[in-house]
Amino acid sequence: MGAAGRERTGGALGAGAAARHGAAAVVCRDGAGGADRFQRGDGALRADTRWRTPPSWGTALAAFVLAFLASRAFVIAYVMLVPSAADTVPEFLSRGADVVPLVLAAGLLIPLAEEIAFRGLMMRGQERAAGFGVAAVATTVAFALAHGVPASIAGILPLAYVLARLTQHTGSLWDSVIVHALNNLLAVVLGLVLIGKVGQGQSGDLLAGGALRLPAALLALLFGAAVLTVLHLWLTPRPDPVERRAPGPWVSGSYVIIVLFGLALALLSLPGVQSLFDTAERFLR
Repeated sequence: MGAAGRERTGGALGAGAAARHGAAAVVCRDGAGGADRFQRGDGALRADTRWRTPPSWGTALAAFVLAFLASRAFVIAYVMLVPSAADTVPEFLSRGADVVPLVLAAGLLIPLAEEIAFRGLMMRGQERAAGFGVAAVATTVAFALAHGVPASIAGILPLAYVLARLTQHTGSLWDSVIVHALNNLLAVVLGLVLIGKVGQGQSGDLLAGGALRLPAALLALLFGAAVLTVLHLWLTPRPDPVERRAPGPWVSGSYVIIVLFGLALALLSLPGVQSLFDTAERFLR
C-alpha cells in the first residue's frame, strides 16, 4: 500500500471513529423534531429497566473471553485471505503521557457512549418494533459497519452480536459496557506491547506468501463460527414486556445513515479502490 493509500486508510479509521462517537446524537435526533426527539430518547433511556439492572459479572467475563476468541478468529481468517488488510487493522497505539487519556477514553468513555447509542437506544427501539432477533442482527450490522475498515468489520461482527445477545440475556446494559470496555482495554494493552515492533507494511508481507493461508483461514473461520454458535445458544434473550410492544418498521433514518456511511468508508479503504485513487492522482499531476 502506498503512502497515499495509507493516508486514506488513516482517514477512514478517523471517520469511522467519528461515525461511532456521533451515533448517539444521530439516533436520538432522528427525524424532524430533533430537540424534542432527543429529550424523549433521553427519558426513555433513563426509564429503561436495563439501566437499573445490575450487571452479571461472571456472565459478562465469560462472554468477553469467548467473544474475544471469536473476534480474533474472524480477523485472522480475513487477513489470511486478504494479506494486504493486515496493515489496516485499527490499533490503539500510544506511549508516554498520552496513555492515560487513551485508557480513559477507550476503556470508559467510548464503550459507554457506543453502548448508549447502539444497545441502549437503537436496539431497544428495534426490539419494540420487530423483536429480539431482528434487533440483535440489525444493530450488529450497523455497529460493525460504523467501524469503516473491512478488517475491523470482520472482527467487530461477532463482538457486536455478543454485545446484543448479552444485553438481551441478562437484561442489563451494564454487561455490554463491561465487555466493550474490556475489549478496548485489551486492545490498548496489545498496542502498547506491539508498538514499534512491527513496521508499516511488514504484517502484510509476512502473510503474502504460503500455501497454507487458505486452510488456515478456513480453520480460523470455522473456529470463530463454532464459538459464536455456542454464544448464540447460551445467551438466549430473557422475557421482556417491551419486545414487540409497538410492531412496525424497524428501519429508521439514523440507521440508514450509519449503514450507508459505514459502507462508503469500507469501500474507500479497499485496496482496489485506493489503487483507482492513486491512478487518478498520478493522471492529474
